[in-house]
Amino acid sequence: MLALGQNADLSVLQNVPGATFSDNVVEVGPDLMTGHPGIFAGGDMVPSKRTVTVAIGHGKKAARSIDAFLHGTGSRAAGKHAPASFGALNTWYYADAPATVRPRLEAARRITTFDEATASTRSTTTSARAAAYASPNAPCGSIEMEPERA
Repeated sequence: MLALGQNADLSVLQNVPGATFSDNVVEVGPDLMTGHPGIFAGGDMVPSKRTVTVAIGHGKKAARSIDAFLHGTGSRAAGKHAPASFGALNTWYYADAPATVRPRLEAARRITTFDEATASTRSTTTSARAAAYASPNAPCGSIEMEPERA
């Protein structure tokens, strides 16, 4: 691993013939191969968004490109996946969480105070609920208020 925390350590590639750099990232082609044949890069090391999702996508794309390179078949462009439907989402992490009803205030009070947000945590936070929020299986953002529904 040459990158951690969105900062790439390019020192291992500094003396590689053909590898070029700009803005502290290594330049790659559409197949994620650097200027040196057989060396591929992705994630935080290349000019792109620096998110886990993009890095995972780069790993998948690089794996296909490496396979094609090793087999001498050239780069294979993979088609984009169709967006996942709601029914196809695996939301197993919500199954264990009990549904809660959050208090709602009239609109005039809701837009001038934080009473709705603080009442939600004050009235419903128990030691059991706090333990559930602290568990490794707690969904991200579970304490945030739900968006206003029209």
